[in-house]
Amino acid sequence: MQEPTRHPRDETVVLVHGIWMQGLLMQPLAWRLRQYGYQTRCVNYPFLSKSPAENAQQLLDVLPTIQTPTVHWVAHSLGGIVWLHSVQTAAELPPGHTVLLGSPVRGSEAAARLYKKRWLRPLLGRSVEDGLLGGAPLETGSRSVGLIRGGGWFSLSRLLFGRNQPSDGVVLHSETELPGALPVVEVPRSHSLMLFSRQTAREIALFLNCGEFSNTG
Repeated sequence: MQEPTRHPRDETVVLVHGIWMQGLLMQPLAWRLRQYGYQTRCVNYPFLSKSPAENAQQLLDVLPTIQTPTVHWVAHSLGGIVWLHSVQTAAELPPGHTVLLGSPVRGSEAAARLYKKRWLRPLLGRSVEDGLLGGAPLETGSRSVGLIRGGGWFSLSRLLFGRNQPSDGVVLHSETELPGALPVVEVPRSHSLMLFSRQTAREIALFLNCGEFSNTG
């Protein structure tokens, strides 16, 4: 099985959490990436009280505090949408790769179903604004972006989507499609559990090393 090489500590990986999470939950993944030699930084943002476009500035504000010349991004779920907005906001980002983990960049059917129930809308807050209900920017410029999708069938996914639509239990694979993001790999973990997977960390490290995933994902 292909393994990433241990990388010198002159590159930083910024980890961006999804909705209903905080940076603390990205720490296990950050720890695994540090074993490959990367410096890491976990970012928090107010996913309910601010829109993804507004939260993009939270991501950009961390850049002046990073000393390494290369900065990679690893964003889970809604975090990937926030990152896409940051690309539109920033004049220029430092060199590096980006990996999106189960990010519904084309909008989330699960979120849309929640939003139809007025009494459940507070659970989504302003994340729906050019975000979970669609409308996120899909341009990544010349940046190298890889997609990791969860896999396997779970009872929730069958209830939400039926048997014929591949998903990670929360996000449909079709919702993660991003123009220009050619490398795609699937890990056999659900939407949240992929964050705690050794395989996920290995695939991320491979992509950050060389812009490619393994052939065994």
